[in-house]
Amino acid sequence: MRTFVFAYGSNLDPARMTRRVPSARYVGRAWLRGYSLRFHKRGWDDGTGKADAFRTGGEEVVHGVVYEVAELELAALDVHEIGYDRRLQEFLLASPHEAVAVEAWVYLALPEVIDDTLVPTRWYLDHVLAGARAHGLPRDLIGRLEALPTEG
Repeated sequence: MRTFVFAYGSNLDPARMTRRVPSARYVGRAWLRGYSLRFHKRGWDDGTGKADAFRTGGEEVVHGVVYEVAELELAALDVHEIGYDRRLQEFLLASPHEAVAVEAWVYLALPEVIDDTLVPTRWYLDHVLAGARAHGLPRDLIGRLEALPTEG
């Protein structure tokens, strides 16, 4: 069986995602309303800031993409997503004429690993930027990402 995964951080980068989950196939751009993109999730390996779709309940939107993956490979992706809770969420998937609602898995940071003083490393942010550019995400998002301070 196959399932959907919403990517908004380093898994936006198609090369990174397919290395982690070889079955991953791009479905389309999507967004999640009421969440804000933050880099406050403490990385398990280096302690630097990783991406999080943080629930605000406001008007913010997290832009990303939906991949279709083999359900059996979700466990392989979970190995890379330490400190995140994987949950099924409804997303708006862009289609040529309208937005279509789909259910997809998303990784959201656990409260105990959030630290608002963190910043991402350059290499991590480069993965996010590569994916945002490859998938044609909004220019204002790319500009905000390019302006973020980084560590190292």
